[in-house]
Amino acid sequence: MSKICFVCQQEIKNEMITALGNEYCLACFKCSICNKNIQGFFVIDNKPVCKEDYESRLPKCNKCQTPVKGSKLTDNQNNIYHPQCFSCNTCNNLITASYFILNNKVECGTCYQTQKDQLKKQSIKEVGTCQNCKKSIQSDQKCIIVGPMERYHLDGCFKCVKCRKDLQSQFIVVDAQRKTYACVEC
Repeated sequence: MSKICFVCQQEIKNEMITALGNEYCLACFKCSICNKNIQGFFVIDNKPVCKEDYESRLPKCNKCQTPVKGSKLTDNQNNIYHPQCFSCNTCNNLITASYFILNNKVECGTCYQTQKDQLKKQSIKEVGTCQNCKKSIQSDQKCIIVGPMERYHLDGCFKCVKCRKDLQSQFIVVDAQRKTYACVEC
């Protein structure tokens, strides 16, 4: 009994391929996407597909950008990685425990903390100069603002002229020109 090609519906006279439950002439067995003749194949939607087209449809590793076949890891932003690519973006050490995402990149705990500290330092700004010690007051330091250009470090620089204790909340102006202040109790 002769075999009939699933595609051309002609009798198969020479080499044939049996795949997906059908027989094909060698010339008719083609990739369902690019239409190139194939011998080895993958299956998508129960149709034969060449290796290149199959791999082009696989998700790409977020680190190396090559197709992920087999085992894969996913971060908490649904990015996919080869297990050997799931590494810290900064130090390149493989992630084997907890990790963090910073600017859409995977970071180990150590690198994440270092970068977080650097970002914090970059966000600290000078808010003026202390009238007492003449040193810079940074946005992360406690200070008291008495007037538009009159600022003091809260601890150690804003003191009562009479008892020399740190002034905190309530105080009276002793001499506005000389910028001297006193406790309400004094």
